[in-house]
Amino acid sequence: IRPEVVDAKVIAGRLRVLRDENLAKIDKLIAGEEDFDREFCARYYREHLRFSFGEKEKEGLRNFQSLCERHGLIPKRKIAFTVV
Repeated sequence: IRPEVVDAKVIAGRLRVLRDENLAKIDKLIAGEEDFDREFCARYYREHLRFSFGEKEKEGLRNFQSLCERHGLIPKRKIAFTVV
């Protein structure tokens, strides 16, 4: 979370609630799919997408930031972003 973001934990909490509400409706989303095979969509949503952001994902994001800084793609930052 960028340092200037106010109420980051509140925002993150609301996003998690929205994620959970939408995951509860995933079967309805798949049933309404007309452009792709429904079995494919079910497998894709359930087996290939991740809807949580755990420690492994946070470490991956930090590693990505470090590599981008090292290769000059983004400026080096003295501020470490907090992931909530």
